[in-house]
Amino acid sequence: MIGKKKNIPKPTHFGKNLRFLRRLEGLTQSAFAEIIGITRNSIASYENGMVEPSAHNFLRVCEYFNVDEKSMLEDILSNQDDDSAKSKDVLVKYAEDSFQEFLKQTNEMTKVYEGYKVFYAMQKDKLTDDENRDFYLILDDLMTLLQSLIAENWRLIKNVYPQQQVLDDDE
Repeated sequence: MIGKKKNIPKPTHFGKNLRFLRRLEGLTQSAFAEIIGITRNSIASYENGMVEPSAHNFLRVCEYFNVDEKSMLEDILSNQDDDSAKSKDVLVKYAEDSFQEFLKQTNEMTKVYEGYKVFYAMQKDKLTDDENRDFYLILDDLMTLLQSLIAENWRLIKNVYPQQQVLDDDE
């Protein structure tokens, strides 16, 4: 007697892709598990192919890495072959996304710094007693350090993408 044909699920590349993307981000299993809100053992089980994630966890992983669901399951995002177009596409997208985030954060830091600089100058002008003078000397050093760090960020941005128009930092 012939038994019923079982639906055997097609193997996916989710575990390999998860490991590749997590490592690409520089995250440990524990750190990524905390970000997603699951256990480290779950991450290890996913990466080893022992279990597949729930739909909810799967979507959270895809969203975190900004990878479409079909690619996460069906494509091999990390290939040992350096000529892998998919792997390069993921790396290029990751680099572009990271740069855009760095640019956005540097722009925000610049705005906050400029606003605080004006506020700080007004407060410093009101200084009359010697008691707070040491405090303001420390703040002067901090403001100088922040200005240097922001200037370095803008130099890096201009060196990485010299052809792009980026906001000036009023150097």
